[in-house]
Amino acid sequence: SKFNRATQGCRQPGSAFKAFIYGAALEHQVITPGTPLRDGPISEYDPELQVFWKPQNSGREFRGLALAHQALASSLNTPAVDVFDRVGVERVIDFARKLGVESPMHPSRPLALGASCLRPAELVGAYATIARRGHPIEPLLIKRVHHRHRHQEDRALFFDPTLSGARRLDQLAAQAGRRERETPIMDPLSAFQLAAMLRAVVAQGTATAARRLP
Repeated sequence: SKFNRATQGCRQPGSAFKAFIYGAALEHQVITPGTPLRDGPISEYDPELQVFWKPQNSGREFRGLALAHQALASSLNTPAVDVFDRVGVERVIDFARKLGVESPMHPSRPLALGASCLRPAELVGAYATIARRGHPIEPLLIKRVHHRHRHQEDRALFFDPTLSGARRLDQLAAQAGRRERETPIMDPLSAFQLAAMLRAVVAQGTATAARRLP
């Protein structure tokens, strides 16, 4: 198949979109990781779809209140809607655009739960930017190209274990030079807070099974 799911496939990201909601709210100082959020039932009529919108948490249980960092770690849906309402849809979309999301995003409340489709490459690039304290990085699809009699193209990063010692030093020097020229596209403090909140998803939240990965 010539269809590239990483760059052409568009799928609803679901809870993975919550990083953009909390990130926008942190950057605009609407919340802190310790802000208490409402975690209760929501039931609203959507005139466009002519249905009632009733987002639920996993297990259909509500806590009443949850601190922001706990809500993200447990992937609670109704607190995410609370944050979405506080920060506003335009700020959320602008934040996602700043981190490299180009896919159309419908400016409605279901966007809070990842209802608009994104391409996986966009999501990976955005999360990598968060992990790099707001410094953008281009997703790397082809790492190395070997030519039999011509120059070898090598875009591997310095921590690639397949690189020789000398080549690793070359890549480290090149990367250091690029980092000096980079300007963060996200507030570094907000990026640090958001990255810490996302780490809690694996440390104590819904993705603890990921700790068993090699």
